[in-house]
Amino acid sequence: GINAEYGGRVIFAAGSPYGPVTITKPDGGQTTISPSQANNMFIYPGTGLGMVASGASTVTDSMFYVAAKQLADCVSDEELRQGKVFPKISDIREVSRKVAVAIAKKAENDGLIETLPSALLKARKEGYFHEISESYADRSWAWLVSQVMWWPEYRPAVQKGF
Repeated sequence: GINAEYGGRVIFAAGSPYGPVTITKPDGGQTTISPSQANNMFIYPGTGLGMVASGASTVTDSMFYVAAKQLADCVSDEELRQGKVFPKISDIREVSRKVAVAIAKKAENDGLIETLPSALLKARKEGYFHEISESYADRSWAWLVSQVMWWPEYRPAVQKGF
């Protein structure tokens, strides 16, 4: 296959879920990799959330760069050993939150926010975000993004007792 043709140096992600693949390495040995599912859903929801949370009016190329870096940081060492280049789909909410924080922080650092959100300023003043695990520079944005992020809450479709 293509991996053998390129000496085992192929990085692969599929647009749809793809099961583990056993490949033959150049030395004749075999290894099994688990391709990632690549999808723009890893970047765009977090970018939009970061823009809404920050109130920034412009999306820049450098914002997409920090979003991509943040996405890469969400891939664990174990996932990398398995041949994955994207985090698990099941981690999408946390990935989106981290991307949003990176976008908002970049917008602030680049002076793209005309007026910082009042909730952010209040949080910074009063320290609402002491339980947030990010580094101190990111904590206030992580707190605000968590406040803005939509959480699905569904009522039961059928009510009992009727």
